[in-house]
Amino acid sequence: MSQSSEPPILINCPQCKAKLRAPASMVGSRIDCPKCHSKVLVPGIASSASSSSEQDEWFSLEPIEAKKPSAVPVPSPSPAGDQGDPPRSLFDDDLPDLVPLTQAPPVAPSTRGERALREALDAGDGRGDNGLAGDDLFDDPAAIAAKPAKASGPVKASGPAGKAATPTSPKPAPAKSNANQEYSVSCKVCKTLLTVRSSQAGSQMKCPDCHSMLVIPPPPVKKPAVEIKISELEASVPLSPLEGNNPRVITGASVNTKEILSKASRELEREKQEIDSARGAFDSKEWLSRTFGFLSDLRLVATLFILGLVFALVYYIQASISFSSETELSNFVLRFREDLLYTLTFPLQLVLFICAVAVIPKSANRQKKIEPWPFFQSFKEYIAPACVGFVVFLLINFVSTLLAGVLAFVKMPILLQDAFADVLAWGCLPIVYLSMLESQSHTKPFSKGIYNSISAKTDAWGAMYMQTGIAWVMYFVFWQMGLVNGAAMSAFAGFVFPWFICFLANQYGVLAGRISDITDLGYEGVFTESE
Repeated sequence: MSQSSEPPILINCPQCKAKLRAPASMVGSRIDCPKCHSKVLVPGIASSASSSSEQDEWFSLEPIEAKKPSAVPVPSPSPAGDQGDPPRSLFDDDLPDLVPLTQAPPVAPSTRGERALREALDAGDGRGDNGLAGDDLFDDPAAIAAKPAKASGPVKASGPAGKAATPTSPKPAPAKSNANQEYSVSCKVCKTLLTVRSSQAGSQMKCPDCHSMLVIPPPPVKKPAVEIKISELEASVPLSPLEGNNPRVITGASVNTKEILSKASRELEREKQEIDSARGAFDSKEWLSRTFGFLSDLRLVATLFILGLVFALVYYIQASISFSSETELSNFVLRFREDLLYTLTFPLQLVLFICAVAVIPKSANRQKKIEPWPFFQSFKEYIAPACVGFVVFLLINFVSTLLAGVLAFVKMPILLQDAFADVLAWGCLPIVYLSMLESQSHTKPFSKGIYNSISAKTDAWGAMYMQTGIAWVMYFVFWQMGLVNGAAMSAFAGFVFPWFICFLANQYGVLAGRISDITDLGYEGVFTESE
């Protein structure tokens, strides 16, 4: 079938969706849309006589090599104007006539990679290594071949008078500008974002969504970045005035940056030193000397050993005596059994409390031995303090037992009542006794200086209460086991009792030495902050 007898091809413009009609001879080439002036590629494959011949050979039963090639004349395409008009269709009245193909402005690439490649090629002389411009890479090959080649050197041309024209030098490549800059504009009707180029500024375009016409505005002007030079900053930082009426703050004062940094460095160094001191190695020798310092005097150790044997015998005897709980007298004896035992053994208690009174200044002054020894020439000097100490110890235990007896009305077990009484004695005994030492009077069981030292020296008071609490619990367990298991365990509790009293006196002495700088106790022991 010849090309003149082929029907026209109906296509739609991809930009404005207009219906176009193109002759079959323009298959593979581009035509110009009469509405939006965009280039439209006519789909299809151009047919020729050679192709039909090759198809006939494919259907032939003989091998291709056996056939002799025959020269088939290829008809030259005739211009569109020489061909007869194809028969018109029923719908041809609705289609616009085609206009001759003209040079249209390049279409913006549809992908970011194509735009980047186009800008890279246009950055130099406008052509790549193969001689193609950036816009040519995205055009049809047939359209590229139809473009005239640009002269790269001087060209001589003859004028109308036959004179030779002067050679023209090639124009220098223009500097890179924002001519190809892309930016987004918004449709005023449907608010659709459209991508346009700066070269299209001032022209009109149709929105693909609402088909309304809008004028493309010029590209936005980018503000230059502000460069901040640190070297030009002022050396001082002005601070805003503090709120409130503070006479020490001067309104509008500025603090020097170097002073702030130096102050922060000093605080950081101080915190580092505090952390290093807190992480220091534990001095076990120093801890043992403070906790069991009363054992450094061998004379005191021998005295406590003898007193322990005597108290063991006394405790053994009292455990062997049985009491019936049928009478009120028997119940009273059982309730105040421990206090009655302390009272009946007053001579032994006096000797024991003389040792305890001598241990307190020894521990407070950090001495290794008790000087003077209380059982020779200085015996009379220790009798009065020892009696006061024993009476305070006995009264606190007696009052604690009375207060614990209130728990009997709520049917509290005897074991818990005794524990409550010992807790009261453990908490009140150091405060009362140290208050008497500070005031030098047995009629003043409360001292303001001792009370204030509790909040000022919380670490010292906390260490004392922790260590004496452990000792008090151990003695309480031995005493209760003696009441339950019989005379043998009571004898062991009696042997522990002298050591228990002197341990309490040692801890009270260490506490007195630590708080002497803020009280009137008058001890001269040297204790560091870590101790």
